[in-house]
Amino acid sequence: MTASSHKIMKSLALGALISVLFLLVMGPFVRVSGAGLGCPDWPKCWGCWFPPSSVDQVDFDKLNFDKFERKAGQEALTVEKLKAEFNTKKAWIEYINRLSSLPVGFYSLALLIFAHVKGRKYIDIIMAAWLAFILILVNAWLGARVVLTGLQEGLISAHLAMAFVLLAVDIYVVYRVCSTSNLPTFSEFRQSQVFKLNTLTKIGGILILLMIAEGMLGVQIRELTDRLAKDHATQDQTTWLATLKEYTVFFIHRSGSWLIFATTIIWAYLQIKTHSKLSLSMKLLLTLVFAQMILGIIMSHWGIYDTVQVLHVVFSSWMYCLILWLFLQFGFTNRNSNC
Repeated sequence: MTASSHKIMKSLALGALISVLFLLVMGPFVRVSGAGLGCPDWPKCWGCWFPPSSVDQVDFDKLNFDKFERKAGQEALTVEKLKAEFNTKKAWIEYINRLSSLPVGFYSLALLIFAHVKGRKYIDIIMAAWLAFILILVNAWLGARVVLTGLQEGLISAHLAMAFVLLAVDIYVVYRVCSTSNLPTFSEFRQSQVFKLNTLTKIGGILILLMIAEGMLGVQIRELTDRLAKDHATQDQTTWLATLKEYTVFFIHRSGSWLIFATTIIWAYLQIKTHSKLSLSMKLLLTLVFAQMILGIIMSHWGIYDTVQVLHVVFSSWMYCLILWLFLQFGFTNRNSNC
C-alpha cells in the first residue's frame, strides 16, 4: 500500500473510533437531561425532519398513534397528552444525539469501501470493517426500538453493550493500521507479529473482562437508579440513595471498581519492571482510574449528580479503549505505533 493510501486508511480508522467515543459522550448526556424521548418517534422528530420550535408546528393528525401507544405501554393517548410531553430543548438534544451517529456510519462505510478497493490482502481489516458496519446497523435498529418502546431497560443495556463491542473492533483496526509505518498485508502481519500470552497480556485480559463485567453491572445500577428516582420523584435523592446501596449489584459493582484499581496498579508496576518506564497510554489509564475512583466515592456518599454520571460513563469508555490498546501492544512483538 502506498504512503498516501496508508494515511487515508489511518484517518478513516481514527475517525471511526473518535466518532464512536463522541457518541458515547452524547448518550449519557441525553439520559441525564431526560431527553431520551425528546423525539418520541423515529426517524423523524414529532413527525418532522427537524425538531419543531413549538408544539403548534406539530401536525398531530400525521403522527403514528400506534407507535406512540406502544411507547407509552399501551396507554391510551390523546393529543392533549402528547402536547404535554412536548419540549423543544429535549427534542433538540435527542436530535443532536441522532445526528452524532451519522459520522460513525460514514467513517465505517468509507473504511469498508476503501479496504475493498485496495484489495483482499488486508482480509482482517476488511472483516473488521464489515463487522463494525453490521454492528452499526444493528445498533441503529436497537436505538429505534429504544425510542418506540419508551426507553425499555433491556434494550438500553443491549444498545450500550453493542457500542462497546464496536469500540473493541475499532481499536483493533486502529492498532493494525498504526502498528507499522507501511501497512503490511494480513499474511505479512501474521509473520512479523506473533501474539504472546505473557504476564502483561494475561493481566490485560483480566482487566478487559473486569471492565465488561463492571459495565454490565453499571447499566443495571443505572436502571435501578432511574426506577428509584421515578418512584421517589417527590423526595430528595438522599432519601432513596441508601435504598440503592442495599442491592447486591451495587455492592458487587463497588467492589469491582477497587479490583480494577488494584489490578491496574499491578499492571503499571509490571510495565515499569519489564520496560523500565511507564508508557503514555499507561499514564493516561492510571489517571482515569484515579478519577473514576473519586467519581465513584462522590456518587456513593454524596449523590448521583448529572455531571458525575456523564463523566463516569465517558471515562469508562476511555479506560476500556486504553486497556484494549495496551493489551495489543503488550501481546504483539512489534510495539511501535504511528498514531
